[in-house]
Amino acid sequence: MNRPADIQQLLRTLIPREPDRVSTPELARLLSFQGLRHSARWLQKTCADLARGEPDMVCHDATKPFQWSWKRDAKMREYPPMNAHAALTLRIAFEQAKHLLPAATFEHLKHQQRRAEEVLSGSATMRSWRKKIRVLPRGLPQLPPIIDAEVLRVVYETLLADQCLLVDYRGRNKSEGERYEVTPLVLVSREVVMTLVCTIAGREGVRQLHLHRMRAATNIGGKRIVPRDFNIDDHIRRGNLAFSKGEEPIKLRLQLHPDVTPTLDELRLAQDQVLSIQPDGSALLVATVANTLELRGWLKSYGPKLEVLGPPELRREIADELRAAADLYAKTKEGSKRTAALPRP
Repeated sequence: MNRPADIQQLLRTLIPREPDRVSTPELARLLSFQGLRHSARWLQKTCADLARGEPDMVCHDATKPFQWSWKRDAKMREYPPMNAHAALTLRIAFEQAKHLLPAATFEHLKHQQRRAEEVLSGSATMRSWRKKIRVLPRGLPQLPPIIDAEVLRVVYETLLADQCLLVDYRGRNKSEGERYEVTPLVLVSREVVMTLVCTIAGREGVRQLHLHRMRAATNIGGKRIVPRDFNIDDHIRRGNLAFSKGEEPIKLRLQLHPDVTPTLDELRLAQDQVLSIQPDGSALLVATVANTLELRGWLKSYGPKLEVLGPPELRREIADELRAAADLYAKTKEGSKRTAALPRP
């Protein structure tokens, strides 16, 4: 790639779009990663020659050393050109990852998104692929809560820059909000809910703050310090993002109805799950799982199709709640009155 034409083409891809800029020495450094060694003086002359033939290329000569950029609306330069397979991959990635990217990053990639659409418009076969796939959550679909756009921007910016933020937060069932000085650790997306795993000044341990409960957020700078023993995967595995009811996992033992056995044979609860299928199609299941509120909701969702055998305290808890639910539905008169008061569709 020592031909001047090849180097010019590579330079086109290394120069960013406004408002970003790149200096001549930085271009030299980027080229060195490609095994190309050129002086800043030679590069400045090459970029100047290139700019004379490119009306969308801007030389910022008020700075020393010179800086270079493409106009914000410049036609995209590709090296090599984007093909339909790459365009399809980018299009799906943009759709699925949009809420996981900082706004500034997504804004910077908009020209790639537009280019992907242009390429796909010329390939009916590849363009139709999006009509042939869908991504759906398991369980009852729910609409995402509303997250303040400025809050989202500040959280992304602060996390990306390894800094801290000040958050006005109103907890669940709280009438008044509180102000926290927060060190962000990890942003977790669980389908419709986005949660900031963090530490809070003046409080012990790692905490979780849902973004939709943040009323305001301000980047206060500082240095993001991660606790030495923090590991996000261990934090998740212990059930902290599923409303933990205890630090340690539990050994879950279940008696499964024949209707449920195939499902839990295919969709295992844990790596150590053991399923002993009985002659009648029912089964005994043993697995080590996180001790969480979500586990309790899942167990109760199967009703009489599943019996908790252990741990004993969990069996008692589930039995008490199912009895309370049965008592609620046994009150036919009160239930009839409440049903009659509901608005008809």
